[in-house]
Amino acid sequence: MGISKVACIVDAFSKRLQIQEKMTAEIANTLEAEPQPHGVAVVVEGAHGCMTSGGVHQCQATMVTSRMLALFRDEPQTRHERPSAIGLARASECGNLFP
Repeated sequence: MGISKVACIVDAFSKRLQIQEKMTAEIANTLEAEPQPHGVAVVVEGAHGCMTSGGVHQCQATMVTSRMLALFRDEPQTRHERPSAIGLARASECGNLFP
């Protein structure tokens, strides 16, 4: 499955009115169903309009949800590697190598 197919799946689910946790699970379940990979790891970070424009005005407020299936859920090594790799990628994007 190519990256453009993954982007289309994410785009389709993100247009629905729903909670982030359910969207994360639906994306993971869809990715697992069709190509039948050994494992699926989906991490979604979202900024919520109710936090940024509502009475709270928390511009930096985001919520991260994840869903690990098969190999990523069952194998301790892959379960612990994935979150740390994502954290390192985010830190380097922000210019801070030591979060």
